[in-house]
Amino acid sequence: MQMNFRKYLALSLTLAGLIANSLSVYAAEPTTSEEAKMVAGEATPAEFQKINDQLTKLDQQYYLKDHENVKRPANVLKSLSENKLDLRTAPDSIAKISGVRVDTEYNPILMYASDPNSWGRHLLGDKDTSGGTLYLTTYGYVSTFTDNGSTGCAVPYYWSDVKKGDPVRIRNLENQTYAISAGRTDFGPNQKYYGDRIVDLGSYWNTQLHGNGMNYVRTYIQILGGNHY
Repeated sequence: MQMNFRKYLALSLTLAGLIANSLSVYAAEPTTSEEAKMVAGEATPAEFQKINDQLTKLDQQYYLKDHENVKRPANVLKSLSENKLDLRTAPDSIAKISGVRVDTEYNPILMYASDPNSWGRHLLGDKDTSGGTLYLTTYGYVSTFTDNGSTGCAVPYYWSDVKKGDPVRIRNLENQTYAISAGRTDFGPNQKYYGDRIVDLGSYWNTQLHGNGMNYVRTYIQILGGNHY
């Protein structure tokens, strides 16, 4: 009888420990974007440079294959041939040209349970793997935002995949000359409402990109995990 009681007590304590452990893990899971950013940590300057070197190589490869602008619809090409449209100046009027590739998110993910603005995107776009690391190339639009000041840079991915300070390489496809690398500072754009926007930039970065409002771009990002999308 005493032996059975000891076994019962040991089993009860084991189960209690497992339950407590699972609850502590659950409680530690970030529920907002800001909490997740703190948990994920921040990239060092050395990490930024290492990742950015790879993103720049990827950008150059795409640029060589697609030095002119991406394929445009027939009516736009006609306007170009008649000198009625100049894609090199990146005017707002052509930012929403139909017929170009846009990796639109139609089924956004609520990435953090207690954060109603954390609607992110799946890993849409071209995936390249080098040395076991995943690099994602995506087509869409960039818009200007001011939440993090003039040097803000927001992308709609998990903080565990793209840490604060990780580089985001962006090329303006309305004016192929310009590309910049900004360090991530925020979460966005909200994919529930803006599924065709792949990055938000502060005014400083948009100026460096020679953008003026909504512009058509291609982004290059390193994804640290990605198997949970």
